[in-house]
Order: sequence, then structure tokens, then C-alpha cells
Amino acid sequence: MKTMRNRNHAKTARERDRFRISRLRPRLRVFGVLALGPGCTGESAVTEGGPNDPEPTIEASSAPDRNIALLTDRIWWRIDEEAPPGELRVFLSDGTMLMDSCGEVYRLARWEARGDSAIGWSEDGMGIAADVVVASDERLELRLHLVAGPEIQAFEPAQSPYVCPELPR
Repeated sequence: MKTMRNRNHAKTARERDRFRISRLRPRLRVFGVLALGPGCTGESAVTEGGPNDPEPTIEASSAPDRNIALLTDRIWWRIDEEAPPGELRVFLSDGTMLMDSCGEVYRLARWEARGDSAIGWSEDGMGIAADVVVASDERLELRLHLVAGPEIQAFEPAQSPYVCPELPR
């Protein structure tokens, strides 16, 4: 018992944090899928109105145009060659974006539509602008405007189940 306790105390703070994050990650993935609700199942995001409201209402604050509507409330896996294993993006209709990959901790950021085919978000205090090049049920392609130059990122809808591969340590 004493040797086990000493081994635990010998771990660095970074190792303890990494262990906590690895235990938290599956819970966050489940939370992300549950938070998406109807968008993941292909159900309509339209709700029925009450007795005094004969027309259905859209859950978003304003009706987004088609390109933006196609990318929201879905889990998108990054598929281009530069993508780290398991990188994903989720653009929620409430303006929250979830970014994650198998090798990094998750990130929550605010995102916004900027016209009919452009979006933006803040990452590490820096504004990121992106053009929506392709938006369909099968593919999402973004052209990010980065300091180092433009970068194309391609995504496809996530398929479940998915488990991150074991990464070398």
C-alpha cells in the first residue's frame, strides 16, 4: 500500500493532468453527441408552435442560409492529409464550436456566420476567418485565412462508433 502511494506522489503535475483529461475525454464526446440533439439524427430542427402560433418556428435565432445550415449541428471529421488523428469540428447553431482530436485536449470557442459562405472564430486570442468552399451532406471544405497563408481543410460527417487510435508516447 505504501509503495502505491509513493508511486502516485512521484507523478508530475503534468502526468496527473494528462490522466484526468484522458478520463474526461470519453465523457465529453458523449456530452457533445447528446448536446447536438436532432442535428445528428437527421431530424428536422423545426418545432411545432403553440395554439396561438399556427406556423412552425425555427430553433435558431434567424434562418441561416443554406451553406451555413449544412455545416451546423453535425460532427465533422477532418480528412485532409495534414489532419491529426481524429480531428473533429462541431459548429453548434447556438454559436459554440467544439474542436478536438485524439492527441489534443478539446477546445470550445465562439463562431459566427459572416455572410452566405464565410465563418469566423477566435483561437488563442486570434481571429480566424474561413470561406465555406464546399458544404453538402457528404463534405465540408473550408479555406482558412491564416497568417502563414491560406489553408484548405476538408471534412466529412462523422460515423459512429469511433475510438481514437492508440498514439505513440
